[in-house]
Amino acid sequence: MKRLCLSLLVLQGCALSHGVRPLGEGNVALDVGLGGPIVDYMGGFKPVPLSEVGITYGLSDKTNLHGGFYPSGAAMFGLVGFEAGASHLVLDQDGGRPAIMVDGTLIGIGGDIGEGAPEGGFRPYLQTSAHGSWGYGEREHLVYTGPEFISQVAPLDSVFGWTVGHQARFGRWGLGTEVGWLAPFWDNLPPVVEYAGIGGRGAVSVNFGVQVALGGQK
Repeated sequence: MKRLCLSLLVLQGCALSHGVRPLGEGNVALDVGLGGPIVDYMGGFKPVPLSEVGITYGLSDKTNLHGGFYPSGAAMFGLVGFEAGASHLVLDQDGGRPAIMVDGTLIGIGGDIGEGAPEGGFRPYLQTSAHGSWGYGEREHLVYTGPEFISQVAPLDSVFGWTVGHQARFGRWGLGTEVGWLAPFWDNLPPVVEYAGIGGRGAVSVNFGVQVALGGQK
């Protein structure tokens, strides 16, 4: 259960989904995210205020590279967290058929992540996702949804989730909102914290994000 708690609090809640649409070759954007799983703390259920700061780079017109770190993980849990990954567009939108983009992100969490001696440690995770997205309006706002998996590398184990989100675009600025449901087949009453799930299963998360275009070739 402690592994699940760590995955939900530090991994799931830090950022909006990366694999939604390409940024464009040579373009660079700053990504800032805030939010997390809804848990019972400080007098009621509310999202844990986790944060992520990162950079996305358009390697090509179909592929993004991205990296970031989790400032709140260090402040709240004494955990140093970072991520690096890539997203690739495998199918363009065609009318009602969504664009499909896949993402793979390696996440590293270091610090005192377990009970007892020795103090400290490092644990790698792999987060994979596939999102379908529909653009609409003159500014190409986006609605997207899709599955994701958070996998512990050793010993190998994986947690399934589903995400629904929206991105509103205003020139160089993009504003995102996202709701996720992680581990829908698991009881949501671990011994550490109580998660708000659906039908007593898993954990629901709420995330907000801002993307700012910093410039590039296009």
